[in-house]
Amino acid sequence: MTTLVRFEIPGYGSFTVSKDWAESIAMITEQAAQATLMVYPGADMVVPLYLVDCGSRRIAVIKEYRSATGKTLRDSKRDTDRVFQNGERLLVGNYPFNQAEAVAAAFRSAGATVHMPSALEMLARAGT
Repeated sequence: MTTLVRFEIPGYGSFTVSKDWAESIAMITEQAAQATLMVYPGADMVVPLYLVDCGSRRIAVIKEYRSATGKTLRDSKRDTDRVFQNGERLLVGNYPFNQAEAVAAAFRSAGATVHMPSALEMLARAGT
């Protein structure tokens, strides 16, 4: 019999999964965190942060975008509209790793989907 547990994914919600699956994901998450520290020593490496989807709370996302970029309201609305209407991926900015995580969390709390390259993506870029 499979034991089910609640598994929380920060920024995405809580899910009911098998205990084995939850333990596997927890182990992978820990390994990814260790790899991230290897790629971002001192967490001062600059990483790009992309806005992928505005979600349903567009006004909150525009406010976060404006706060993160320092752009005017008109420019912020125009840029986020490109993401909302055309599905474009928009570069929010290049930030030190710790700051990028904080900015990403603010966007997620506003209902947006953001993408920050993983440690593996950054390693692959460094190799090219």
